[in-house]
Amino acid sequence: MVDADDEVMKRFQLACKGENVKKGVGMVGGVWKSEKYTWQKNVNFLSSDAFSRKDLAWESGLKTCMCIAHTIDEKFLGIIEFFNDEEWELIPGIVEKI
Repeated sequence: MVDADDEVMKRFQLACKGENVKKGVGMVGGVWKSEKYTWQKNVNFLSSDAFSRKDLAWESGLKTCMCIAHTIDEKFLGIIEFFNDEEWELIPGIVEKI
């Protein structure tokens, strides 16, 4: 279980809030461009170009990431990311439930 009060986790959270995302670049930028979602079983195996917070995710013990485009009436509003400290396969139908 990841401790949200852990100093490394706090650094990861700050990196998420301060990340400068460019449309089409990296995991988050790719989701922005496609307005779909991506599921990564373990972000630690991605390149730093694909996931710029890779080192902090590793230090924090985070593995699985689901990154979803948030849209309403086909209007793009932003990105939502969910992380887990275990490796999970894509759960069928989960994106539609969120």
